[in-house]
Amino acid sequence: MTHLYGFAIGLTSEVEGDEVYSNPPGLHNLETLPVPVTPPKSTFSPYSDVVELGDGNIKGIGARKATWYWDYLPLRMRNKLREYCTDTSNRVYITTYIKDNNMELTTFSAIMIWPVSSEESYSRRLLDFTIEFKELIPVLEVLSALQLHTAQNITLTYHAP
Repeated sequence: MTHLYGFAIGLTSEVEGDEVYSNPPGLHNLETLPVPVTPPKSTFSPYSDVVELGDGNIKGIGARKATWYWDYLPLRMRNKLREYCTDTSNRVYITTYIKDNNMELTTFSAIMIWPVSSEESYSRRLLDFTIEFKELIPVLEVLSALQLHTAQNITLTYHAP
């Protein structure tokens, strides 16, 4: 099935043990959830903050971050998203756009931050609803780190003929 948008979300707890996948199990396109969620507007930053250097230049520092934003979100869709973050934060997998032209998608392991401000509800919908994702790690980087860690723990034994 072809989806109009590429946004997806999944729980990291659906991954068995230390296994990490380039296409994690349980990663679902927002449009195909049991309660389909309208695709959000999104932002992506390759760093979490900027600092001014002594020479006047600006430098980006910190981990990648993203936001998903809805002008309004029906409560049933909000409740579906809440299943992925039942506390104030939760580690999840997301697929989100990383370019301004919304043409390049990447899947990340991320910390999903549920809004702590009061959720204004009008007639069974929320207005100006934003979910933050912090500490975004591309899934392939996670996979490479695990492979390296596993390789470092392997003992090779040579038996002379």
